[in-house]
Amino acid sequence: MKPPKFESYDPKKHDKFYKGLLNYDLADKKHKVSYFNLNAKYLKIEFPVYNDQFFVKNIFPYTIEGNRIILVHISDNTKNPSRTLDKNFIMKIKEPIKNIKDCSGNDIISGRGDDIIVFVYNDDGNLYCSHGYSVIDQLSILS
Repeated sequence: MKPPKFESYDPKKHDKFYKGLLNYDLADKKHKVSYFNLNAKYLKIEFPVYNDQFFVKNIFPYTIEGNRIILVHISDNTKNPSRTLDKNFIMKIKEPIKNIKDCSGNDIISGRGDDIIVFVYNDDGNLYCSHGYSVIDQLSILS
């Protein structure tokens, strides 16, 4: 995975996207902050984080009950939960589609306008495709 970039969280600039949201939450899709660029063949995802030590461990796409889902596994190599802490940075991920492992045997995207559910999972452990289903179940309950 490519190293992410970070931008300091500026309430004047970023609150219009992330006010009322927690770390790891994506802006509403109407803002078009996170998306697939089909022409350039990359996935762009941005969300607030507590520190700038996070990195992308992996990105897993799934199709579950007809829903396209992306699970973004990140870590800052600590066991410290930071979802409810201050939003200090915007983590910017721009990953070529060819680098994203397919877990369910389907195309990552089937066409323009596809709605895709994105979950960001912060954990310092290892995660494999087969474990992602249970993580998605847990995150779905919490959302």
